[in-house]
Amino acid sequence: MRVFEWNHWHMSITLALDDDVAEIVKDHAAVKNLSLDGAVADLVRRGAARSATRLENGLVIFDLPPDSPVVTAQHVQDLLDAEDLEY
Repeated sequence: MRVFEWNHWHMSITLALDDDVAEIVKDHAAVKNLSLDGAVADLVRRGAARSATRLENGLVIFDLPPDSPVVTAQHVQDLLDAEDLEY
């Protein structure tokens, strides 16, 4: 685990990153010519933009691509049965 400390004029944060994650950040920073904090911000923004969920009235809603197959109650039941779960 690697610990990184960043200081910025409006925010300072310390992150403890697993070694593999630290390497991803360092590689991304090098490829994109970013500082480490810029690389972390870019990766977080990119990950957040890919989020296919949102919270609506206390429920998590999954926004699927338009070409996704329809998920029926039977599909859900089959998956629950396959995992030996009950609903």
